[in-house]
Amino acid sequence: MVEDIHARHPIGLADFAHPSDSSRNEGRDWWSERRCRPAGPAPHDVDREDEAARYHSIVTKITKFMKTDLMNDGKENSMAHDRIDVHTHLIPPFYAEQLKSHGGDPSGWSYPEWSPAQALSFMDDEEIAVAMLSLTAPGIEGWRIAKERTEIARRVNDYGASLVQQRPDRFGYFATLPLPDIDSALTEIDRAYYRLKVDGVVLHSNYDGIYLANPAFEPVWEELNRRSAVVFIHPTTPKGVKVLLGVPGPLEDYPAETTRAALDLVIAGHLARFSATKIILSHGGGFLPYAATRFAELTSSLAPERTVEELTAAMQSFYFDTALCAPSGFPSLLAFAPRGHVVFGTDYPYASEPVSKNFTRNMDNYDEFETGELDEINQGARPLFPRLSKQRKTQGPPESRTPAA
Repeated sequence: MVEDIHARHPIGLADFAHPSDSSRNEGRDWWSERRCRPAGPAPHDVDREDEAARYHSIVTKITKFMKTDLMNDGKENSMAHDRIDVHTHLIPPFYAEQLKSHGGDPSGWSYPEWSPAQALSFMDDEEIAVAMLSLTAPGIEGWRIAKERTEIARRVNDYGASLVQQRPDRFGYFATLPLPDIDSALTEIDRAYYRLKVDGVVLHSNYDGIYLANPAFEPVWEELNRRSAVVFIHPTTPKGVKVLLGVPGPLEDYPAETTRAALDLVIAGHLARFSATKIILSHGGGFLPYAATRFAELTSSLAPERTVEELTAAMQSFYFDTALCAPSGFPSLLAFAPRGHVVFGTDYPYASEPVSKNFTRNMDNYDEFETGELDEINQGARPLFPRLSKQRKTQGPPESRTPAA
């Protein structure tokens, strides 16, 4: 299996090598950035030059440690990481090239640079232990339904699975499905779980205008429910909606699209009927936490057999990632979502590295979290993925490893 995937998409050391970005290793005051201080009080009679030399020695050692090859992570470095990022994207090179001739990205968003090495560098900077990779919108919707779309889904999934096989300690993967072709999607679910050992699937909010609660998709939900699948829902461009001039879809269409897809699932009763699935909503659930009471009350007024309490509980059963969530939105999100249902996300690299880091710093500096709540967010996704919990319990000192050629 491993050999088969490498034959299709060989990933060598160059794919994982440290980027040449000098900002990673030079001109970076890591010591003050982490607000660390030497242990114990400094003696008052120590000469200032000796003290400066001691600081210089410590910083030199830390800098040398930070320069360790990414593929030879030390135990201390691995243990310092604690975040599980459920919302980060991969961009297979062949996919990026072919997308140009398959409609491009109708959302108006530009494609960033990405490589496994860049992803690992970003993860180390942000203290991310594991990143769950997924293909973002527009996904494979520019490829013709049936054979063409099925083939590109397989290629993308083989590529993503090969990254996990190279670094199971750092990467996970959500499989892409060739929807709305139901038979092909069911076949790929079976292949993805049985052969590729994926961690879940990514579903976009709609496929060619067909939303996820459409009855046509029920066989897919039944199969995902049977597998107790983690389902990551990511917004895509609403069909028939023109992007506003100068306002790419991710700015304002995407939060609304996530909200629409989620509410559609709630009203259709999917959260109760397919309750074994664990559904993660992107970007804090869009507007869902903010408007949940409105949705529950108005839906119940139109369908009295659906109570406000039932509808609210269904909406609260979602998981909500923190990608691009600002402190101004945390009060609504945290007041609505049950403890343990808010999980860490970055939206890297489509949210650029500076933007992603800024949102994470804002979250880290938010002072209204209850005791232990930030740690729950950073690590809260771990129980969703049994292999990560098992890996944490059994993981010994890491080996010095390089990817297979």
